[in-house]
Amino acid sequence: MTEKIDSGLIMDQVTLKFSSPDEEGELEVLDKVSLKVAEGEFVGIVGPSGCGKTTLLNIVAGFQPIQEGSVVHNGLPISKPSPERAVVFQSAILFPWLSVHDNVAYGLKRAKVSRKLIKSTVKEHLQMVGMAGFENYTPRQLSGGMQQRVAFARALALKPRMLLLDEPFASLDAQTRVIMQELLQDIHREYQTTTLLVTHDVEEALFLADKIYVLSKRPARVIEEFNVPFARPRGLTLRGEAGFAELKAALLKKIREQF
Repeated sequence: MTEKIDSGLIMDQVTLKFSSPDEEGELEVLDKVSLKVAEGEFVGIVGPSGCGKTTLLNIVAGFQPIQEGSVVHNGLPISKPSPERAVVFQSAILFPWLSVHDNVAYGLKRAKVSRKLIKSTVKEHLQMVGMAGFENYTPRQLSGGMQQRVAFARALALKPRMLLLDEPFASLDAQTRVIMQELLQDIHREYQTTTLLVTHDVEEALFLADKIYVLSKRPARVIEEFNVPFARPRGLTLRGEAGFAELKAALLKKIREQF
C-alpha cells in the first residue's frame, strides 16, 4: 500500500490535450495547472466559459486521465473514481423510478451497508437538506431545487472525504439558488468536508469559498489565487458590503481580461 504523505488535494503541473475529431492536431485543454485544497477547505474555481473548469473537476473525480503532471488526494494518486470523492452535477441525475429514500440509499446498498444503518443514515441526511417527509416521493414529484437537495443527501450519505461540485445550482431560479447556497454553507459547516466548486457565478464563489482560483482561457492556466477574507457564517447582507463588491470587481476584471 502506498504511504499517505499529505492530506487534502494537490494538483501539480497537470497538462491535458484531447485528440481533434478531424484528426488534425490536438485540442489543448489544461496547461500545467497547479492548485491545492487543504483538508476541510472550501475552494472555488472560476474562469471564462469553455476554459476547462469541468474537465479539471472530472480529473479530480477520477473520470478523466491526464497526460502530464500529478493529482494526489490524501497522499494517494487519483487514477479512478472513488467513494472518497463524491460528485454533485449541474442537474440532480436521480433515478426516476426510485423513491427519494432509495435514491439516497443507492450508494449505501452497493457498499453493502446494513439495513439499520441505511435507514438511520438516509433519515439523517434528508433532515440535513430539509427533505424529511419526502422519503416516498419520486423525483418527478419534486421541484428542481428539491431534486438537488436529494442529490446532495445522496452524495453526503457515503461520508466522502471530498465533495466535487460542478455548477450544482446553475439550472435553478435566482431565489432557489440563493437558498441552496445557504444550505451548502450549512452543510460545509456541519460536515467540514473538503469541497471543490466549479462555478460561473463569481458572487457564489465569494459567498461560499475560502479560496478562489481563476483560470485563463483555454488552454487553462491558473492566473490568480484569491483568499476570501470574510468570516463564517456568511449572511445575505455580506453581498451588499463594500469589501465584497471590491473583491467581486477584482475577480471579474481578471476573468474579462481573458476574452
